[in-house]
Amino acid sequence: MQLGQDIDGAAADDCSGYSVSLSSDGTVVAIGANGNDRNGDWSGHTRIYSIKKGLGIEVTEVGKTHARNP
Repeated sequence: MQLGQDIDGAAADDCSGYSVSLSSDGTVVAIGANGNDRNGDWSGHTRIYSIKKGLGIEVTEVGKTHARNP
């Protein structure tokens, strides 16, 4: 069962979802995109999202990191 809305990549062809890690309780997910070019060709990034339950289910980006391609 899906919780919250779809999570799309930051840009076309950034390979979002190349790597995924889910917390044991299913409320936090880290999604890697090795094709993101923000810091150089194929430098990649990881975004971290958290599920917050309240009046509905909301997926919130809680952090991100960008790598550098040497």
